Amino acid sequence: MSRTRKIILYGAGNNGRYVLFRMPSDSCVVAVCDSDPKKHDTYFCGYRVLDPDSIQAIEFDCVVVATVQFAAVANRLKDLGVTSDRIENGLSTGLGPDSACDSSGTVNSRRVVLYGAGQGGKYVLSHISTATEVVAVVDGDLTKHGTCFCGHRVFSPEQIGQLVYDAVVVATVHFEAVQARLLSLGVALDRIEKGITEPKSGVHEGVPIQAWSYSPKVSIIMPVFNRENTLNRAILSVLRQSYENWELLVIDDGSTDQTVQVAESLAIREPRIRLLLGPHHGVSATRNSGLAVSMGELIAYLDSDNRWHPEYLRYMVTRFADDRKDCGYSGMNLIDEEKGEFRTWVPGYDRAQLEQMNFIDLNVFMHRRHLYAKYGGFDTGMTRLVDWDLILRYTRRHVPFVVRAVLADYFVSGRSNRISDNESFDLNYERLSARHRLNSESKGES
Repeated sequence: MSRTRKIILYGAGNNGRYVLFRMPSDSCVVAVCDSDPKKHDTYFCGYRVLDPDSIQAIEFDCVVVATVQFAAVANRLKDLGVTSDRIENGLSTGLGPDSACDSSGTVNSRRVVLYGAGQGGKYVLSHISTATEVVAVVDGDLTKHGTCFCGHRVFSPEQIGQLVYDAVVVATVHFEAVQARLLSLGVALDRIEKGITEPKSGVHEGVPIQAWSYSPKVSIIMPVFNRENTLNRAILSVLRQSYENWELLVIDDGSTDQTVQVAESLAIREPRIRLLLGPHHGVSATRNSGLAVSMGELIAYLDSDNRWHPEYLRYMVTRFADDRKDCGYSGMNLIDEEKGEFRTWVPGYDRAQLEQMNFIDLNVFMHRRHLYAKYGGFDTGMTRLVDWDLILRYTRRHVPFVVRAVLADYFVSGRSNRISDNESFDLNYERLSARHRLNSESKGES
């Protein structure tokens, strides 16, 4: 089994974004840095952007440079003590499959104008090749002009004549109308390309083109037990999701504090929240109670002491537009509030490694309902390792996709009221090991 490589990504720009989403499954990005001081302490794909001088305090295997100024960056890294064998050119190592470098080290890019600052535009941007430079974004909606879209300022289509480009990629289903407008503005017909097609029109180059319009209901399962101090934070993170077609099932496991009152105060104002009350039966039975009454096509889980970032559901749901995908997970921050420490966790998928330890956290794992119908819910005969057991069952024949972005915060301190705390590890592991035929040395929890 190969060891996971710890990567620092250098470059919080377009090239960095595409290198990040094409990172091999054996590589985990532990930090992102950039030489631009204006980007420091901002967020890039969920990562806080650091000053390159900070990397000396980080444990890593190599720095992947995602900028065309590779030589200059490499020299700076060497000045910081990074050896040459730990510096890689992300634009010429295959991370961007369509990227190419000439002898001078610059990227031979194709310049495009993106027409459409909406969900279709986000979809096209997320799948565009590393060798394609987006020189501008335009949109026919006057209210969007002058605003920013995925880091690009939105212009009026009338300004296209002032730009230097190779093609205009139309990221809206109203292709014919947009094409006619572009032709009237002097854009040649052979330079107008269709970025997406109508919903449910199939697959283009192996990627589901209806992803931007796919909007199934997501059932969110949240078990609670004496979490009055953190429940509000968790539920608010659901309410702040940019994706709106969800239901939240808050299942109380016999709390004796003010947990139920906190949940009721939020549920009374939000019809998408359903509160289920019951006696104390443990985390497996509690989650199963929620699964039994859930109505969503997709199932997600959030513990009452963690939180999602606003784009979590939207990023995950978009990947399920490909009907070949049945489950997947994203990255997250691991936060210790007591020590004031945090680190990012975006592991690639490796079945052999998963059988050694559970590196997929349930808080960022999502699956289709039919997996629950086929393989069942949580094992009520186990009091620990139930997450690992379910994930092993669901991923055995259904390889999960990985969204390489940090989309949740997992709090590792102050967790004394977890439903599964202080249960016997060894007895539960024996049951898990027998079911999945695990190696006797595999005893790891994430």
